Amino acid sequence: MRNPGLAAFLWLAGLAVLLLGQAACHPSPPDPEAGVLEAGRSAFLSGNYRRAEETYQYYLQAFPHGAERLEAWLRLADISQDLLDSPEQAATLLEAALLEYGRDPEAAPALLNRAGTLRQRLREYDKAAAHYGSLLSLPGLPSADRAEACRRLARVRFLARDPAGAEQAYAACRPALPGGDDRARLDMAQADLLLRLEKAPQAETLLAEVWGDAAVSPAVRAEAGFRLGQGYEARGEKDKARTLYENIRDTFPNPLVVDQRLGYLRR
Repeated sequence: MRNPGLAAFLWLAGLAVLLLGQAACHPSPPDPEAGVLEAGRSAFLSGNYRRAEETYQYYLQAFPHGAERLEAWLRLADISQDLLDSPEQAATLLEAALLEYGRDPEAAPALLNRAGTLRQRLREYDKAAAHYGSLLSLPGLPSADRAEACRRLARVRFLARDPAGAEQAYAACRPALPGGDDRARLDMAQADLLLRLEKAPQAETLLAEVWGDAAVSPAVRAEAGFRLGQGYEARGEKDKARTLYENIRDTFPNPLVVDQRLGYLRR
């Protein structure tokens, strides 16, 4: 019976011999690191994922200071997640990459976000929260990405049955965001959390602030207004809900939904 480990060793050894042979035959020898990397790319693109996995693993072992180590980590994570159906292994690989690239302003955000998403999928909420917290600590994070990371952090704290931690996440993030749509969407997400926690008055206060903020785009203001209207309906304040729905109808992303609410209130 064929030994897969032996076959992989022999193939990689053959690759090394080939590269050495090429070096002996050419006046300007090819770069061995580039040759291994190209072999991994070729195997990946041709669908030979097992060979690609073995080659990228070899690359990481053979070239501890290689220029394309991030690519190798990412391809190995892709193979684990998408082809081997092992999100646990993919997350572990991404976390290994973070040991090298955790402070890289270009690489770290995507690595942290992806690792957090995988840990959340695995219901490892504390690990996911740690990744999202690290993401939020990165300097220069765009406001839209910061708001999204905050929403994710609050979500995993809530899933971990830590509602106070979820509220703290929103409270910590809000001052770091400038006014406008990003903060408005964060406020609406916090309002959703408050409603889940049966804190309707606080949720309504946040939604009213968004609705009345001229710095927020009309569509986002309309979303906040719609949620306010739903709150009025729930309390039986139909006239206030009707007035609000009429005001937002032309700017709400889906006017038919507003028409349905208005139709119901006119019965």
